[in-house]
Amino acid sequence: MILLGLVHNHQSECLNAECPLNNNEELYLPLNDSTSDRRSIFSKDPVLLYHLINSIYSEYAKSSSSTAVLHTTYAYFLFYQIGNVHTALLELNMSDKCDTNFQQKFTIYRAKRFVESFLIQKYGKGGTSGAENSEKNADNGVKSFAKLDVSIVITFEAIVARLSKEIEKSANDHIEFWSHLDSQMRDLNVLHKLGLNIINNTKRINEYWSQLTRINPNYPKAL
Repeated sequence: MILLGLVHNHQSECLNAECPLNNNEELYLPLNDSTSDRRSIFSKDPVLLYHLINSIYSEYAKSSSSTAVLHTTYAYFLFYQIGNVHTALLELNMSDKCDTNFQQKFTIYRAKRFVESFLIQKYGKGGTSGAENSEKNADNGVKSFAKLDVSIVITFEAIVARLSKEIEKSANDHIEFWSHLDSQMRDLNVLHKLGLNIINNTKRINEYWSQLTRINPNYPKAL
């Protein structure tokens, strides 16, 4: 009853159009390959409840007051309750970018290593036992999903690295442009070259930003 009261209260107050309570889209839970039954009441649809918790976590994680503890807790929830390896690793990377003490850094490091070890053991190369062979065909869909998750994480991190370099180059060009403009001996050719560099860098930054938001639209602040 308490749970139903909380859900109904959230539904009446939530203004987020993407909240699972405010739309009737079918919801999917990768952990056990199940979908929601939107015709059931809330207490009979655990997939909906998991997605509701995920939505609440996501809103707080995107706020400016988010902390390493929040991102780490959210990562554990995504990994253990949702089965979303991709976003769990991104949340741990977000935790690493927050102000943390030594204990928090160790917790984040241990969690990342655990997720990576899980992927290596379950989806890495190598032979399989007889019991595993009997489940091989049934597990192909989940395996493909996890491999895709890892690929997306690698791509995301590579784009972030390229974007960081472009932002640094653009910042240096801006500094040099305004410094040269403020000098007594202005060279129009130098200003023209720096201006072109800034324009080209801005285009590349926008392209990388667009790619990142397509991969993970919930975290434009991941930079």
